Amino acid sequence: MVHILGQHGVKNYGNLRIWAEGGLVRVEDKRDGSCETLSVRDALLRAQAISELISEKLARTRNRTTDARFYTDEINDMQNLVDDVIAVCKQAREQGEPSDPKVIEDRKLRSPKSIPASDGDHFMKTGKTRPLSRTLRNNGLILPSLN
Repeated sequence: MVHILGQHGVKNYGNLRIWAEGGLVRVEDKRDGSCETLSVRDALLRAQAISELISEKLARTRNRTTDARFYTDEINDMQNLVDDVIAVCKQAREQGEPSDPKVIEDRKLRSPKSIPASDGDHFMKTGKTRPLSRTLRNNGLILPSLN
């Protein structure tokens, strides 16, 4: 399951959470914890399909006044979903297309230059390296072979 700190820009629709991350649109299903990553184009195509479904429902309910009240809430919820997906797509576009060379270069410049490493008890000094398998074996995280 994905946990989002602060949850700024996260849109909720039923069991779905939708947000922009790294120039892409992420959709999480709270029921099973599955998470899907979509390009902005794919997210907008899905929003367009939902919008077309709304238009079809509106056309059908106009002819039947008794059903109009029943479907109005459902149609409004679906329209809110379409609006939220469009807003998330705008955020994703502002973050930059992940395949754009300028965005790739910018992310390289912003990425951390050094990564702290620990052998379990203390942080290692810069330049001091130990094989990961030996470190894990010494801490009992990897069982010795039975041979």
